[in-house]
This record gives sequence, C-alpha cells and structure tokens, in this order.
Amino acid sequence: MDENCVTGIISGESPTHYKVAVDSEGECKGCGMSSVCSSKTIELEKDTLSDHYKVGEKVQLEYKKVIQTSFIVYILPILFFFLGIGITKLILHSSNELLLFIDAIIATGISLVIVNFINKHYSNSTYKVNVKHLNI
Repeated sequence: MDENCVTGIISGESPTHYKVAVDSEGECKGCGMSSVCSSKTIELEKDTLSDHYKVGEKVQLEYKKVIQTSFIVYILPILFFFLGIGITKLILHSSNELLLFIDAIIATGISLVIVNFINKHYSNSTYKVNVKHLNI
C-alpha cells in the first residue's frame, strides 16, 4: 500500500457528506501525532467523489499533494532562516553572530506569515482525497 494511503470504513452518510472512520490500528500507530489526534473520523463531500459508497464499506483514502504541503510547512521556514543569514552576510558584510541570528529569526517569522497566508487562501478549498473501494 502507498504511504499516502489510509484505510477506513464508511461510518455514516448525510445528503452531502460521507463520514469515514479511519483505521487507527494500522497507519495511525506509526504517526507521531497519533496520541494527539482528536478525530478519527473524516468527512468527505459527495460532490468531490466519483463513486457512491455504502455505510459499512471499506475504503482506501489516498491523500494528494502531501509533498507540496510538507514543503510549505517544514522546508519554507528553514529556507527563510538560512536566507536571513545569507542576506545579512551579503548586504551588511557582518559576521556578528547575534545579528545573524536575529535576522534569521525575523526571516523565519516572515516565512510563517507567508505560510499563514497560504493556509488562509486554501482553507476554503477542499483538500483532494481519492477514495477507492477495497476488495477484501
């Protein structure tokens, strides 16, 4: 199974959504956030899915754009941290470590503002999840 996949069971249905109970015994055990995760149920809009599902049916959820999301959340702040150091060294020709550190922290703060903006911009859009029937 792909590492971006999670198995679950359709636990409920409304006119517009499916509720999927995520299998916490398998994939969630290896996740570092498993002890903090408050919800093991995911709601999926019926309009975004290409197939119909029945309550009790086993499904596989495949998350898209995991690498892009991880890059924005984790790598972007680190890049800005080092960018802050580099710009300070190039523009101010300074080797004062305190000044370099402060500028790196300021640059990291700027990256977190950018991440927050990206989050607000895309928070209203639906996160793409492919759902497949599991044949057991």
